Order: sequence, then structure tokens, then C-alpha cells
Amino acid sequence: PALRRFVFHDKHPGAHKALDAKQQDDYFVLEIDDKNAVYGVFDGHGGTHGTLAAQTACSFVKEYVEERFDDLRESATEVFTQAFALAHEAIRQAILEADPNAKADDQGIPVDEDGEACDGGTTATVCAFIDGETLVHE
Repeated sequence: PALRRFVFHDKHPGAHKALDAKQQDDYFVLEIDDKNAVYGVFDGHGGTHGTLAAQTACSFVKEYVEERFDDLRESATEVFTQAFALAHEAIRQAILEADPNAKADDQGIPVDEDGEACDGGTTATVCAFIDGETLVHE
């Protein structure tokens, strides 16, 4: 029997926030065909760059996984591990480009004028349905 998919999505600022609070999350739906799909949810956090982090990671991971979808059948962990590592670097670069006060420290971490790490990051949950039978989540 094949896995069945149903997609419903909605964004909300959070249970303990006002309805007009800034939404920092992002998601993607990548449906290859009726038996193959990838879904990602990125929960941005950090007042200054949370939205940027979620949007950057979402876009990057979607594109990376789409280009390597066939590799998920044999090496899903490696594909996702590499996607997340490269997305992390993309977020760092996006913060450095977006914030004129940010600079990279000696480890490449964006910091402000005081040497404090810049606010902003994201968590990620990504699931892949492969050939209608396999569910991979990272």
C-alpha cells in the first residue's frame, strides 16, 4: 500500500503572541509526482534575522533536495546533512549581506559591533515521501 499525502498549510505567529506579531516561519511543498514529494517547515527565531534565516534555509534546502531527489533513495541522511550544512552557511552569508553592521568573526559567525552574535536562526523539519512507500524525515 502506498502512503497517502494530504497538504494543508497555514502560518500563525505562535500561541503566545498577538495575532499581528511578525511571522518568521516559512515552508515549502515539493511534489515531484503522485508518489514522490518533500515537505519542509522552517521555524524562524530571533528578532532581527529570524525571517531571513527561515526564508534563506527554506529556499536553499528546497532547491538542493530537488536537484538531488533521486539520491534520497540511497543516501537520504547524506543529502539532508549536506543540505542543512550548506543552508547554515547560506544563512550566515544572508545575514552579513543584509546587515551593514554585521561582520564575520574568525569562525565565520556574523557578529555586531560589540562582537555579539547576530540574532536570527531557524529550526527545520523536512519529510520526504519516496516511491509512495518510504517516509524519510530529518
